[in-house]
Amino acid sequence: MWMAAPIRGVMTSGAQTTSAVTDVSAERVFGAARIVISASLSFPSADHSPATEALLGFFSRANELDVCEVSFADAVAPIRSLFGRRSPASTGQPGSFFVSVPSDPAIRGAFGAVPASTLGLPVFAHHHSDVYLNSASNQLRLFRRMCHPAIEVVPSPQLAELAESTRTGRILVVDNACLMDEADCAELRSSPAPVVGDSRPIIVGYLGSLTVEHGALDTIEAFARLADSGLAIELHIAGSMVDLEVSAALLEVSGRHPHRVRHSEYPVEADQRCAWFNDIDIFVLPTTDRTDAQPIAIYEAAAAGCAVLAASIGAVPEQLESVGGYLMNSVERLDSQIKRVMSMNAGIAGIRATREQRMRKFTSHREKCLPGAAELLRLLIDPSQLESAINL
Repeated sequence: MWMAAPIRGVMTSGAQTTSAVTDVSAERVFGAARIVISASLSFPSADHSPATEALLGFFSRANELDVCEVSFADAVAPIRSLFGRRSPASTGQPGSFFVSVPSDPAIRGAFGAVPASTLGLPVFAHHHSDVYLNSASNQLRLFRRMCHPAIEVVPSPQLAELAESTRTGRILVVDNACLMDEADCAELRSSPAPVVGDSRPIIVGYLGSLTVEHGALDTIEAFARLADSGLAIELHIAGSMVDLEVSAALLEVSGRHPHRVRHSEYPVEADQRCAWFNDIDIFVLPTTDRTDAQPIAIYEAAAAGCAVLAASIGAVPEQLESVGGYLMNSVERLDSQIKRVMSMNAGIAGIRATREQRMRKFTSHREKCLPGAAELLRLLIDPSQLESAINL
């Protein structure tokens, strides 16, 4: 079993969200009148994506607040995840089953959900990939036929439209922004920003898998062209070396510009990510990987006030619009697009001067998304409301 470490804090507007959760029961959920959801969360062991991490943190915080009780399990032992590993305070059997669906739902995603559906438990399916979310997808049809999900959670209205066909339950939009820990968001906002007009080079950041598919090579090559042109620029790149072509390119560029390239392992801890993002002026994500439809890293960058430039995949166009980011085009080189972002903001001084504006824009967007998260918890706490919810 793999268990997420507890994450500090609670969602923004915590009182409002807690009220939305507690009002679903005649009894208050705190103290002796504690409600037990006992919703098993099934996550394939190989699918520790940022979206999955955010979900685990979201439910961990609900656990800490005594809003609910959740048992965490992997998808290898679905029966154990339904009835095993329960805490001494648990009473009764699980009331619902929540599964984080990977990019091959018919194979791995259904593994833990089929026994739950067979036993009559309502299945909540969280889709964080748009690879299969379309009307022609046989994978999606098979997953729905096997698991009969009562609620399917997607991160954006655009993906909700894609998932609408052949559905048997309700589509619920829960934006990834509201799964983020408010304490981490506050730390991203509160760290001191660079002084406007300082002499520091512009810092371009990339965080993620260091593969060609995720855009690491494009980022390194764009930096090299900009640095070779004489622009005062640094590249901060974070992630594990898993691609030989990317590793070779990074080694070569680091040799040419030894004091302007900073590579670090992926910052796992929240405080490490906060410190990393607070150094970045422009965050780039030129990925073509569609398994992460709404990257958490884009929201983390926006929460820190970075200017964000990302490729058009999944729900990213909507995501960038909501936080004031910039959508890449497919015909222009990345280095040219980085210069265009600088020009649109009157250079590096303008980017740093408008950092707080981008922070506020993200915060406003996140607060607008919180009702979706409250609705998800409401239905998990009281599955008896599912029938009326599905008919909405």
